[in-house]
Amino acid sequence: MTRFYAFFHCNLLFSSIPEEQRAAVVRNCYWPMLRLADRPGIRIGIEAPASTLEFAAAADPTWLEALQEGLDRGRVELIGSGYVQAIGPLLPAAANRLNLAFGQRRYEQLLGRRPTVALINEQCFAAGLVPLYREAGFDALIMEWENARLAAPETHPHRWSAARVAAPDGSTMRVLWHQTLISQQMQRAAHGETSLDEFFASLARRRNDASADPIVALYGGDAEIFDFRPGRFVTEPERNARSEWDVLGDAFERALREPGAQFVHASELASQTPADAPIVATQSAAHPIATKKQFKYNVVRWAASGRNSLGINTRCARLSLAIGATPDDETARALCLAWASDARTHITLPRWQAHEEALAALEQRFAPALPVAPQIRGTGAAKRPTPEQRFVQVETDAISMTLNLRRGLSIERAAPRGDNESWCGTVAHGYFDDIAIGADWYTGNLVFRAPLKHQVTDLEPAEPVPVEDPAGQWTGFEARIDSPLGPIWKRVVARHDRPTIEITTRLDWAELPRGSLRLGHLTLDPRAFDAGKLAYATHNGGEQAERFLMNGVPFDHGAAVSHLVTATTALGATEGAFWFDDGTRRLTMRCDRNYAALVPMIAWHPTDHGYLCRAWWSAQELDDTAIERGPLPAAEVPLAFRFELAFGPAGT
Repeated sequence: MTRFYAFFHCNLLFSSIPEEQRAAVVRNCYWPMLRLADRPGIRIGIEAPASTLEFAAAADPTWLEALQEGLDRGRVELIGSGYVQAIGPLLPAAANRLNLAFGQRRYEQLLGRRPTVALINEQCFAAGLVPLYREAGFDALIMEWENARLAAPETHPHRWSAARVAAPDGSTMRVLWHQTLISQQMQRAAHGETSLDEFFASLARRRNDASADPIVALYGGDAEIFDFRPGRFVTEPERNARSEWDVLGDAFERALREPGAQFVHASELASQTPADAPIVATQSAAHPIATKKQFKYNVVRWAASGRNSLGINTRCARLSLAIGATPDDETARALCLAWASDARTHITLPRWQAHEEALAALEQRFAPALPVAPQIRGTGAAKRPTPEQRFVQVETDAISMTLNLRRGLSIERAAPRGDNESWCGTVAHGYFDDIAIGADWYTGNLVFRAPLKHQVTDLEPAEPVPVEDPAGQWTGFEARIDSPLGPIWKRVVARHDRPTIEITTRLDWAELPRGSLRLGHLTLDPRAFDAGKLAYATHNGGEQAERFLMNGVPFDHGAAVSHLVTATTALGATEGAFWFDDGTRRLTMRCDRNYAALVPMIAWHPTDHGYLCRAWWSAQELDDTAIERGPLPAAEVPLAFRFELAFGPAGT
């Protein structure tokens, strides 16, 4: 017996939909969607952030009444997601908790019920989110299968059955799969690009490995693409003479002709899932944040691209700290809307301007703490290096560090005081026999790359000035480095009170051009960490850190997907840190998110005689969401950054 389920994702904050078209979306999309459930035997799920229900009710109050009736009759099921669609692995845990809890409260106020099944927003999943969904009252999650399988191939046998996902602490939640490729095939059939015969033939091929009692998500995607065109892409198909909702209805009815087939609500499928259902992985070191669809569609689009994701993510992070965990409803609504994912992609200009005004109003009310722009001190007691010097040594009670003066104060080697083995620094050209990695790999540097232009770095000769904290907490050097885009000011210091190196970078540029900006690079010394035990860990939107074991498979989060998309994935690092450890040593990288809410990336290249392991923080990347904008003026984007490298034993 085949158990079909289908759900429609409704989002009136959809970036390409102007506010004045919301009534048309309700009329053309949401009403026909409800009528699908009037067909005999068909049940549907409607997933909508609570804010979308508010906007829909404002556009047409009778639609919300009809939704209520469908829920009461059991023909329709409400699937939750929060007050807004926000990218959980990029938000601090407190912001995720607020979005889920406020969303549940508004669902109850609007419809008299709280959903128990949640769709992961944009399918951006991280295991640390599981406890937050459980706390909000959800029993099960809906996730995309294809990218879970990509990260963890052992997920493949569970393609047609429910399973469980586990949090870092071992707590679990039931998970239902939907498959993007099936949904995309359904969209093509509804749009007239293919026929229903082709759709069902494709589905039959996919089901060759299905169990005797499979769960099949017949559709799980946007509602606003049927009988309506957001106008985002020139490749959007033309509208058909026949209603696309009628085609969907025909497809659902045809599915029911299969002997024993029935439509079942997601909550029923979840309740039928055994408590001891298999626990499956959905992440890996190469794919730390699962995201839906093809590679070009990854978490970086919301973290470091768009009209100005870096700027608004930084401002939202500051506001979350200033507002605290228990705001009133008005403030909760405004803060959640500020975090909404659609402000970070193809948002229309009027809506972008409205988002900026709302952010400014919140900042005026709560006055979040702003970082003090770093200034050149030049107060150190140490002698200035001579022009002939290539390196300078910095020694404190806690750190031993060597800086390369010909490479912009990059870190040549560094270790806790008393440890004769360097933990990180420069891995020089010729260290590896593998020509693919036969280059110089630095620590503490930055790289800016723009299409069809030479890269800009801070790896230029520096005339360093010794600096020392008046309170005696740190000592080191700083320098101004000229670049084609303007001066780069940089300070690298070692602390006396703990084994930590601090790197401060300020870009005195008039603007940030479109391109990829990566800073605070780290290169591990291949002799310092055990490759067989090496792992990295971070927080991806939850309160619990997630740990990923490195293995023999190479990966590069910063590898370009295409000429248009400059990165493959990233970490959330929502507590401002991530770390490497091998059970003996732990090296932590920190970023001051009050300066800039950056996201880290890692590259891992094992060889026959060691490995190359690098990490960095990304401030900006390119993809399709950044095509229409030009350079960002310096006043609109953070151009000062602070990083730390902290050395210690594993477990600290």
